Amino acid sequence: QLKSYFASFPLELPNDTIQLAKIIKKNKVFIGNDSGVTHLAAISGCLTIGLYKITNPHIWEIIGPHTYLIKEKDEDKIFNKVTNLLKSRFRVIP
Repeated sequence: QLKSYFASFPLELPNDTIQLAKIIKKNKVFIGNDSGVTHLAAISGCLTIGLYKITNPHIWEIIGPHTYLIKEKDEDKIFNKVTNLLKSRFRVIP
């Protein structure tokens, strides 16, 4: 079901890191695991939600103007926390 939902979104494939940063900056939200791309999203100014399932966010914290950290191992709890955060930040149309 999710796969068909996301199939309607355009896919942009960057050629380099600068182009990737420009693509990320155009988005309202970036959700990612503790990775270089998530750190890039955080410094771009895009609302960034960093998921820390294994790594320590106190050591590898994302830094940026609009960042949130979720440290959780249970995937259902991660989903609920992300959903609640997005609902609090954006108007949800039923």
